[in-house]
Amino acid sequence: MRIISNSTEKVLSLKNLTMSFLDNHVLNGIDLDVYRGQIIGYIGPNGAGKSTTLKIMLGLVEGYGGTVEIFGEDISSTGPDYKRKIGYVPESADVYENLTASEYLTFIGELYGMEESQAENKALKLMKSFDLEEVFHKRISSFSKGMRQKVLIISSLLHDPDLIFLDEPLNGLDANSVIMAKDILEKLASRGKTIFYSSHMPLMVLLKN
Repeated sequence: MRIISNSTEKVLSLKNLTMSFLDNHVLNGIDLDVYRGQIIGYIGPNGAGKSTTLKIMLGLVEGYGGTVEIFGEDISSTGPDYKRKIGYVPESADVYENLTASEYLTFIGELYGMEESQAENKALKLMKSFDLEEVFHKRISSFSKGMRQKVLIISSLLHDPDLIFLDEPLNGLDANSVIMAKDILEKLASRGKTIFYSSHMPLMVLLKN
């Protein structure tokens, strides 16, 4: 599923993307163009190659065939600077549980080049969007799975990326949190952000056509 914007600015392009691991053909000629302000649902069963596709686009996997262009540049011949404009929520990720949410998110923001105060203020604003402001200074070790997932989503949005990759981002979230996430994604798309959502379930039907 995709939500179409009126933009003609191409943000992402896959041309005949292929990938094999030994004799296992994971990707067999993927062609896809994604434009500014679109929300793309990349849906398929477990093992279909969704995460592999994401990791290729993020520059984490090499040895693929075909062409991957992001922000108009072939990632095989460009430097890593394009990654500064990307946010990513992996399917499974570890967080520093001994840190508070404030400490962890401020640290992530600084990795993206944000000033400490800027990162902390942005993190608190996003925590409020997910009804987590009361645990902003609590250790992540005390958080539920759903709360940790929200923190991961927030960490991907801190630096105001233009392209956001989400790999099963709603795992562990309750119904209200899913609605909050849906609203945030719609607001981001309305601001011209592009969202590439990967899932084994068509959860993007929650989004308005």
